[in-house]
Amino acid sequence: MVLIATLALGAPLLYQHVIIVITSASYEQLKHQTEVHIRNGAEALKRRFGFDVYDCVEFHYKCKARNGEIKLYVTDEERRVEGWHPRHPKGRLILIINEAKGIPPPVFTAFDRCSGYSHWIEISSPGSKRGLFYNNYLSAVKYPEKPQRGKFFARKVFQKECPHKSEEDRLEILRKHGEFSYVYQTSVECNFWEEETSVAIPLVEAMSCANVEFLADDDIGIGLDYGGGGDETVLYVRFGPKTVHAKFWVDPRVLDVADRVDAELRGLGIKPSQRNYTFNYDNGGLGIGPGDYLVRKGWTLFRRNNQSPAFDKTLYVNLGAEMYGHLRRLYQNLLAPPPQDQKTLDQLVSRRVSVTESIGKRALESKKAAKARGAKSPDRADAYVLCYFSHRPAFVEVMKPEVAPKRLMTADELIQMCNNDFGFLERLFQPKQVKRPGEVFSYQNYNPNERA
Repeated sequence: MVLIATLALGAPLLYQHVIIVITSASYEQLKHQTEVHIRNGAEALKRRFGFDVYDCVEFHYKCKARNGEIKLYVTDEERRVEGWHPRHPKGRLILIINEAKGIPPPVFTAFDRCSGYSHWIEISSPGSKRGLFYNNYLSAVKYPEKPQRGKFFARKVFQKECPHKSEEDRLEILRKHGEFSYVYQTSVECNFWEEETSVAIPLVEAMSCANVEFLADDDIGIGLDYGGGGDETVLYVRFGPKTVHAKFWVDPRVLDVADRVDAELRGLGIKPSQRNYTFNYDNGGLGIGPGDYLVRKGWTLFRRNNQSPAFDKTLYVNLGAEMYGHLRRLYQNLLAPPPQDQKTLDQLVSRRVSVTESIGKRALESKKAAKARGAKSPDRADAYVLCYFSHRPAFVEVMKPEVAPKRLMTADELIQMCNNDFGFLERLFQPKQVKRPGEVFSYQNYNPNERA
């Protein structure tokens, strides 16, 4: 908020004929946070110069001496976005979108009606990996690189750089929520993150195998997701638990895709006649076409559709959730590596699932629904999951031995012990090998054959 107020009040003092438009989806935030800092700054300027630099009314501030203007308003619907533009041939228009992660995509798009802006500024704490704010950050030139004209420039401001935040605050968040929690990553590390409860595979579980060395064997898994149109076609191949091949390309031509996949696999020494490979193929939507041509080339395909019914209907609604659940179980048992490709990893740990409370089953979000909320098509993640769905090592779960719970001796048991062993009371308060000094004595700790 201090950054917004400083920019808004300072720009008209640097340039003439400046209009600053500040918008947010939250009225409470705009009124009780953003405007408070702007009003305090205007009063500070008055105390310094001895006169009103700005004429102030609610949500509107005007600097008559410089023909500058600051306008604040709430935008939570597309139809409420106003078409601002400079009002002077040499004027500037500065658009500041506060809490940009909460602005819906249609509203974001409607800002294009504001023509002639000189500065477009998006400010927000990071959130989930979706939406225009996240996409603009990905495409931006990052600090400390120099800004480039015509491109977004992005800089993170970490919690440790905020003077009103202490190291004790950081440690408290870390203690309560953990390093890989949503609140710690977004508020302290300034990273875009996914809430652990809403994703199919949390990042902390995927990265649990990052330092494990995996060796290749003759069990071959293949995963293919055909994009079609402008989406990527993705091919992943593993030998045993080890990923040995990853290819991403865009090609809407079905026959050419089938030819390239065939050539890629043969180049790895895999032939259609082999019996030691499992070829899982995304058969949803546009994927049907290349699959038929690959079958004609001799390949044996297992056609998968994320939205088809799951095999394990006790835990999952659809097959997509079951396949992602299988990979998550591999990670939990340290039996598979995380993707080396960063984009694949980002998609993998951003894939959403929902839990039907009435039946307690998990369902994978469809690609159409993901795109509707602003997420990129998860083609790479889906191909990776298809590749590892056939990886079926033995899941060995360590069984903890059953130990009878300790309890205090009853009065009758104490009397019986004293009758059977006359030295019992004397040794009761002496350190024993089976009992630590100060430990509450329990019936299970007593060994009548032991002597001090």
